[in-house]
Amino acid sequence: MKDYMTGYRTADGSYIFNPDAPALREDITVAITKLKGFDVSRLSNRSIIEAMFKDYDGISEAAKDYVAVAVENGLVSGYEDETFRPQATVTRAEAATLLWRAFQYGSDNKGVGGATTTTPSASQPTPTVSPKSTLQPSATPKPANAKFSVDTLVGGTGAEDIDGPVSMAQISRLDSVALDKDDNIYFLNAEKNKVRKFNAGNGTVETLSIADHSLDNRYSLNQPHTYFQSLTYNPVSNKLYLGATIAGTHYITFYEIRPTVQSVTYAPANGTYYSFVQFTDDNNLFLGYNSYYDDSIISQATLGKEASVIAKASDKTGFSFGPFSYYSWQHIDAIVNANTIYVFDTYISTITKL
Repeated sequence: MKDYMTGYRTADGSYIFNPDAPALREDITVAITKLKGFDVSRLSNRSIIEAMFKDYDGISEAAKDYVAVAVENGLVSGYEDETFRPQATVTRAEAATLLWRAFQYGSDNKGVGGATTTTPSASQPTPTVSPKSTLQPSATPKPANAKFSVDTLVGGTGAEDIDGPVSMAQISRLDSVALDKDDNIYFLNAEKNKVRKFNAGNGTVETLSIADHSLDNRYSLNQPHTYFQSLTYNPVSNKLYLGATIAGTHYITFYEIRPTVQSVTYAPANGTYYSFVQFTDDNNLFLGYNSYYDDSIISQATLGKEASVIAKASDKTGFSFGPFSYYSWQHIDAIVNANTIYVFDTYISTITKL
């Protein structure tokens, strides 16, 4: 429990657990919330428990955010008389048992991996450590094991997409995902031509408004029969892009959607589905896609201009790679390095160098 419950410092500077001393309900709530890995700085909403509990003011200020997250996520609950009873007690041994069961049998949001050193609370000064004698060689320190956490960002799945706080938001379908430098997550529902965003700053999910200013009227996101396909984030320019196809004409199109919404490049007609997109800098990229006639094509593009074909399987300047698919076992990606392109294709189990 040392990562989640503090110990007590004795007069001689040592620490004890004191298992028979009472622990407050709010103490246990804080510990369970920490154990489950919730980010209270992002997820807490005190107004929920303020409206629920008559004794809200009796909850310690430092514990209110933890109690709010714990109650909202079903880790703890109040009483029928609309109180939380934050200062009610259980034995510390009972609390340890509860925490162990929560870790063993809880759902997710748990910390896993190597343990970290427990830091005493602010009211308990860190004991002074005497320096070792220079006559005694110190042991080689062991590297600290990495510690990870698993956090459910969105509340659930269902037939419909629902925006709002992560505790209620739902995702009906995921076809493509992109992560930006601020840990915001963008995800695509290709069936409904919808781009949504998990906002890491406030813990909410929202649907983005896509109304573009096109490079060419033929390549508008607002046209009927436009199919969204993939999201790509360029860390160099800190911009998010969306790949799409316009049915009937089979134009391969590419759009900047963050921070603005606009058409930025398009590939020659007869394209069907993207296989990969790879930026080389803030202004240039390579597109891999299959044509309407099953020809594998690689194009090079500069933003603001039409893409140029540089390799095709049909004329042996390029090679065939698998078609776009929603199947999880199929993945096609590329690395562009100087004058070489490496294509990784699980559809036909190859790595090909161009």
